[in-house]
Amino acid sequence: MLRSLEDTIIRKARLEDYTKAQDNPARSQSEVLESLLEAYEETEAWSEKAGEVRDLESYRLKFKVLRYKEYKSILRNILQGRWNAGLDSAPSYYAASSGTRGPPKLIPVTPRDLSDRIVVSARALALYGLSTSFEYLAGYVLSLHPPSIQGLAGKAESKAPYGHISGMHARLITPALGLKQTPIPEHVDRLGTKIGRKWWVKLYNMVLEEPAGRGVSFTVSSPIPLYMLARYVERRVNKRVSSLFDFRVIFLSGVPDIHMVYKPFLKHYWRKADVVELYGACEGALGVQEWPTPGLKPMYDVYLYEVKAGGKVKPLFMLERGQHGSLIVSTSVLPRYEIGDIIVSLGKGRFRVLGRNTLQGRLKAFIPYKILSYLAP
Repeated sequence: MLRSLEDTIIRKARLEDYTKAQDNPARSQSEVLESLLEAYEETEAWSEKAGEVRDLESYRLKFKVLRYKEYKSILRNILQGRWNAGLDSAPSYYAASSGTRGPPKLIPVTPRDLSDRIVVSARALALYGLSTSFEYLAGYVLSLHPPSIQGLAGKAESKAPYGHISGMHARLITPALGLKQTPIPEHVDRLGTKIGRKWWVKLYNMVLEEPAGRGVSFTVSSPIPLYMLARYVERRVNKRVSSLFDFRVIFLSGVPDIHMVYKPFLKHYWRKADVVELYGACEGALGVQEWPTPGLKPMYDVYLYEVKAGGKVKPLFMLERGQHGSLIVSTSVLPRYEIGDIIVSLGKGRFRVLGRNTLQGRLKAFIPYKILSYLAP
């Protein structure tokens, strides 16, 4: 059983493509652009421009940098039933952000976009397993997430469920990888859509009841729900949370500063667990840590990466160690989309997310993160 699951994860991760992309990002990014243009040519918004693109330089000239406030006009047309206004196929889902790190977003997820997210998710699991052991896959994954389906968005052929991005991961991606999870998304969805303290208490009570005897061995989560679970277990059952959930590895995403800020207090509760950072957003699964080396690796064979640094826009792979800038990604749904995150290069094809593109985020790029980027192995 474990061997079959390991084979599935490795196959879906497309590690040969990943390795080639890391070895030659320039070539990989040119190939990805060709693939992305095929999707853009099927849309009303970008078909004409896509037909005029010949290379990365002409792509930057024809396609202006897109921000969410500008994308909303296209999204409105999609939601009105004209999915081809900005998509190459009808949406399967709408991923919603929580709004904790900025205004809430709603991003349509097409079958192709979902397939890309599955590849990157499998890659995170495979890279960790190859560096340690795949034994952790033998247990259940603990899923702590808001409802995966909070309602329906759109009209006619554009109608599809919407829910929090982590809920989407649990409902659509985790099963696609063949993983066993608890609690299952359908049970979480029954707790209602009004998210607050009472809702989380209901979820934690469910978590304490459902995993009995199941052998939870890892989790994919934001740090905050894990911390809240640990505190709740201590107060309710007067036990250390690690005695109930003995994680071998914790995959964390959703916030910056995972290793510097969140890892220390999570290791207080799960001393034996490895902590692996992921960079996921409503817009896509954008980075994976090659454990145990710090930093995130871009998915050069899946997305197109640029960065606005020093008043200029250049490919991410040309960002030198210690340099920082605002990240711009192109996915099959979003061309040249400025995420709104500041990143800094750690060298050797790795980067770190510093946070939102605010004064605070930009200041972090200088002290202490600029110094730390030069000290990274």
